[in-house]
Amino acid sequence: MERNIARMVEHARAGGFALRPHAKTHKSLPIADRQLAAGAVGLTVATISEAEAFARHGVTDLFIAYPLWIDNDKARRLRRLAETVALRLAADSPEGAQCMGEAVRGFARPVELPVEIDRGTTAPASVPPTPSPLVKLQPTPD
Repeated sequence: MERNIARMVEHARAGGFALRPHAKTHKSLPIADRQLAAGAVGLTVATISEAEAFARHGVTDLFIAYPLWIDNDKARRLRRLAETVALRLAADSPEGAQCMGEAVRGFARPVELPVEIDRGTTAPASVPPTPSPLVKLQPTPD
């Protein structure tokens, strides 16, 4: 496991990427600690509950990788998370992104929403010349 963690960190560094390994496979605080100590900048999680658990443990950079449809309860929970961690969310549609934008309105800190862009290419070796843009859902007055 230590060798795999070190290899992941090295690949990320060599590629110039910030590593946020997915914690859904281990859901383990000791393994998360090892990943962070080795050089991961944060963790990727599947749910708000997982994000809350890792935030309570002291992880300060979290990406919730599965799209959320945010109701009032989820918005309240995300607000609490965003007050203590760098938070990224995923959307699978423009409507989902709009819902998130409305949910984070009034947050003191920005919440990031990475955007994947389909450039219409199907070549397997096709790599975008620059990383996908990142939209910051900026706090706005209510």
